[in-house]
Amino acid sequence: MLGCVDVGVLSEAAADRLSANPTDDFPLDYNPDAITAIYRLTGGQPYLIQLICHSLISRFNRQRFEEGREIEPRLTLTDVETIVTRPDFFRGGNAYFSGVWSQCQEEHADEQTAILRALSPHPNGLSAAELMQTSPDSSRTLEVIALLEKHDVIHHSQDRYRFVVELMRRWVA
Repeated sequence: MLGCVDVGVLSEAAADRLSANPTDDFPLDYNPDAITAIYRLTGGQPYLIQLICHSLISRFNRQRFEEGREIEPRLTLTDVETIVTRPDFFRGGNAYFSGVWSQCQEEHADEQTAILRALSPHPNGLSAAELMQTSPDSSRTLEVIALLEKHDVIHHSQDRYRFVVELMRRWVA
């Protein structure tokens, strides 16, 4: 019998280790700002960390071995941003993004969709009052916000609601 397994998120230290040192003899280095960006973009989601790192390594290998470029074995913030702004990156992560999205469609789908679409253009989030104005049924907005928080899609910090995973925000936008 199949069931859901809550994988959870990695701590920043664990995510750093997974990215920079997946094996003891890993030949590439990461600039610290690249490591920080990977964590910030993924919110510690292991699947997304692996997706970014796989994409970075594939790009490096293609440039170095297929295109014959002489490049330093160091991955930078520019490399990370280049990867996550390519349309094929989100296609590669479709299982994650679609899974989160379909989970949001199980209950109060219209309200959840309205809240997520309202939040997506705002990397710094929106206040509860601003979110109340976006929902088709404002009487249930707080209930729907709580549901999105329960599923770790959004979180509340400094009087603002934001996406937990920046890449999810970009996917919705």
